[in-house]
Amino acid sequence: MKGIMFNLMESVIEEQFGEDLWDSLLDDIGCDTGFTSLGMYEDKVMIDLVDALAARMSWSQGAALVWFGRKAFPKLDERYPQLVRAFGSTAELVRHLDHVIHPEVHKVYPDAELPSFDVRDVEDGLLVIYKSKKRLCSLAEGFIFGAASVFGEEVDLTHTECMHEGDERCVMLCKIREGFVSG
Repeated sequence: MKGIMFNLMESVIEEQFGEDLWDSLLDDIGCDTGFTSLGMYEDKVMIDLVDALAARMSWSQGAALVWFGRKAFPKLDERYPQLVRAFGSTAELVRHLDHVIHPEVHKVYPDAELPSFDVRDVEDGLLVIYKSKKRLCSLAEGFIFGAASVFGEEVDLTHTECMHEGDERCVMLCKIREGFVSG
């Protein structure tokens, strides 16, 4: 996993809970390295950090990943506004993940292993089909919630299929409402 994800995690944890918690999580997993944004790190290190955070907060792994994605996306907007703000809404951004955003990510991080998203418009909103060997659909969910907060929208998201339930992919129905102001 790319170091930027670890940098984002460190930033949101320190912002929400303080530097001591971040240091404690690193101790919990036996990690004594710093993370550079362009570095490549074992996926297991991120999962171990998420699990350590989940244990400390009495959350499930999925809840910790959703929390992380929700909090990290506004920071991605701060770092890469040209990518995020090129789209006028959460739906527009999600529709363009595989065809616009991920190719741009590959320009900066050519060795990044990104999930695939097949996004379809349906009567009730967007049907987001997520596939990845990393099985981080909860992180994708959190990023969608985070994008909605950036665009002043609200999302109702329902997993209709999930790899964690034995399905071969994750399918999320996203109903997006405009005009919501997050707090």
